[in-house]
Amino acid sequence: MKEEFEKTKEELAKSEAKRKELEEKMVSLLQEKNDLQLQVQAVSIAKFLVCNVMCKIIPNISVIDTLSQNSVYFKNIQIFCKIRRKIT
Repeated sequence: MKEEFEKTKEELAKSEAKRKELEEKMVSLLQEKNDLQLQVQAVSIAKFLVCNVMCKIIPNISVIDTLSQNSVYFKNIQIFCKIRRKIT
């Protein structure tokens, strides 16, 4: 019976160590996820600001059309400018 107790005690210690390790990993992953979300948000805001500035600098959307027929980035600016013009 004493041997069983010692064995169970060791298993409990291993289990607790593993639980603590996984808990620390979860905290680390959660922090990494939050950091990535902040980066995505910052990029989205930056793109929005660039689009807004581009619409003010180049009011004629056809200029952008001629500059960038294959550029996804400028196509997004075009879409933003068209939407913005409909709203304002």
